[in-house]
Amino acid sequence: MRYSVEESKRAIALVGKCIVVAEADHYFGGEDSQPYMSPVMEDPTWGKLFNCAKAQQKKTKDIHHCFFEGFFVRRHVAVVDGIRPITVITLSLGS
Repeated sequence: MRYSVEESKRAIALVGKCIVVAEADHYFGGEDSQPYMSPVMEDPTWGKLFNCAKAQQKKTKDIHHCFFEGFFVRRHVAVVDGIRPITVITLSLGS
């Protein structure tokens, strides 16, 4: 089965509510690097995660890691703004 890039961006990457988090990275992002946390998303598509990767790069200022490789589940349940359960994930961005 063949997929186009557009089909891939519309495919659901994770079922349920989640947030993307990233720590500030002063080595690759410099002194102005800040932590990143996405808005709460429900059933995010790969396209939404790609957009989070762009926003994460802007916030952390780490443009060295620019290739989207996937994501890791950090915690299955978290409380954010009184909404739960939420899966907390980090994106795997390579160089």
